[in-house]
Amino acid sequence: MVKGDGYSKTGLERLKEELAAKEARLRYTEAAFMNMISDLNAANKRIVELDRMKDEFVSVTAHELKTPLTPIKAQLQMWQQGMFGKLDRKQKESIESLLHNVEREIMLVSDILTISKLEGGKMNFMMEPFDINAVLHAAKNWNGQASAKGLMLEIIPEENLPKVIGDRLRLEQVLGILLNNAVAFTDKGGITVRAHRTIFNTIEISVADTGTGIAPEDIGKLFTKFFQADASRSRMHGGSGLGLAITKGIIEVHGGQIRAESEVGKGSTFTFSLPVMNGRKQKGANA
Repeated sequence: MVKGDGYSKTGLERLKEELAAKEARLRYTEAAFMNMISDLNAANKRIVELDRMKDEFVSVTAHELKTPLTPIKAQLQMWQQGMFGKLDRKQKESIESLLHNVEREIMLVSDILTISKLEGGKMNFMMEPFDINAVLHAAKNWNGQASAKGLMLEIIPEENLPKVIGDRLRLEQVLGILLNNAVAFTDKGGITVRAHRTIFNTIEISVADTGTGIAPEDIGKLFTKFFQADASRSRMHGGSGLGLAITKGIIEVHGGQIRAESEVGKGSTFTFSLPVMNGRKQKGANA
């Protein structure tokens, strides 16, 4: 054997063979990895396409369901008003029951359409500067519902708040959902709506009630679609399980956040925050 740089000729040949084998394994691994990446990309494209098809199906189906519900409701209201003849007590009760269920279906379909548009980025927002106290003022529309249950509704604005940039009507929708839930799940006491500026340069709007409260294990699930902390009571009030998911979607488009705090038997507080107007466009300003 001829010795040179520390390896025999046989040793060098063996080393070359080992290196060649390792290189072959690396190339095989690289090819397998690239194939896996290709498969994952194809699967991801398929998932995106299926998700698009699902959103389109939900939207079309919801529209198709809503189309006949509106004239059905109108016809029932005409029966209720006696336009087709006088109704006896049982007939009135039957019509009222039908109307109640039709209205629940219309609300469910509307919620499905709303969440579908939010998730698909197809909801239109009219972003403009405004005083958040204008949204709080809209809370007065729930005075009647609160009074009907013997509840006090207190609205506490804060003076000299800076303006926010947002869609006032959409934010009123958020407040309406929170107030509707507060009234539905509160049997005694009251509801307080307030606004204040935080040290984080945001404005917070909170809706606090003295209702049944929410179990700690359910707090983290509240803003997921179709989740209902008290399913039996939600059904009684016609809840779809989409309201809080809708509030979360709308607030996030505004660059804000929403959270819930609660204690069983003592009530719940839902709070959403919005960035104050600072001369820069907020997220969703062109939505």
